[in-house]
Amino acid sequence: MDKTAKPNLITASISRRIIALLIDCTIGLAVGTVIAVLLGVSIFSPLFLAMLNMFFWMFKSLVESQFETTPGKALARIKVVAADGSGALKIFASGVRNSWILLEPLPFIGSVASLVAMALLLASCIKGKNSIGLHDLYTGAIVVRRKSKDLWTAINVDHCLVSCPPSRHSMYTSSGRCGT
Repeated sequence: MDKTAKPNLITASISRRIIALLIDCTIGLAVGTVIAVLLGVSIFSPLFLAMLNMFFWMFKSLVESQFETTPGKALARIKVVAADGSGALKIFASGVRNSWILLEPLPFIGSVASLVAMALLLASCIKGKNSIGLHDLYTGAIVVRRKSKDLWTAINVDHCLVSCPPSRHSMYTSSGRCGT
């Protein structure tokens, strides 16, 4: 961990990271299957798979950079933050961090290349200090455990515009409701 990182952060275990990835991939596959059925295309169509992978990469990168978490990470109670303690990763850093997803649709070698990249990144997390992998080091990221057990608080309060209008953010309570 960087010397400038927040000292009270607890890095996420490799098992939590794997669980989060499996949940995110399962959700992505389920959404992709529903879209394929609605469009009447085969889920095994190379073009559809390439588009699905690109959207999965964009979604994962955008959500991670905006909310510090993805649905899978939220369920595993972990989040991705900048190692320097400045908060969420920038969209570019998050995109680079998740770029292994883009290997999948490559013709002939995509599946193997994606699995090899995932295995190398996983191995680097296992061998790395505090479970920090090469993709985390390269992008200045750290995956940490969330303090709260409440899934709602996994989303940064600044983004909770629906349940708590901006004018009442200062009155936000730990119960997940706007103050009065």
